[in-house]
Amino acid sequence: MLILQATPGKFYFIGSGLTVSVVRDPDVDSGIAGMDSVEQVSRSSGQWITERRLNGDQTNQGRQLMLDPHRPHIYRLLEFAKIH
Repeated sequence: MLILQATPGKFYFIGSGLTVSVVRDPDVDSGIAGMDSVEQVSRSSGQWITERRLNGDQTNQGRQLMLDPHRPHIYRLLEFAKIH
């Protein structure tokens, strides 16, 4: 798996067969981490194409990204949500 941070709050996960969980360090603050939105994307002719947007059932309500075990994909995590 490859993880790229494009900008603060925008990440690309490339790979297959893994589960990525989002958590915050409880020693830092009392906030909760979560995925605001996750899209399966591809690249064609220099442009990003959104193939599908994952819903809460597919991301465990914004806590996990489960990569397809049979085929590598690219997922774009648009931003992390901080809830205090």
